[in-house]
Amino acid sequence: MRSKNPALKEKIIDYINTFYREQHRSPSFQEIGDYCGTSKVQAYRYVLTNYNKPC
Repeated sequence: MRSKNPALKEKIIDYINTFYREQHRSPSFQEIGDYCGTSKVQAYRYVLTNYNKPC
């Protein structure tokens, strides 16, 4: 398994937060993938592994 790219992780998190503030809704995985230059599957995996952790 490849290691996670911290720069991509930050880009995704920043995009989700900015998008939500501006659009008042969460972006789709396709929108995240398009913005970050990755697939919607990879965007899904990043969100799943980083947002489902307990605080």
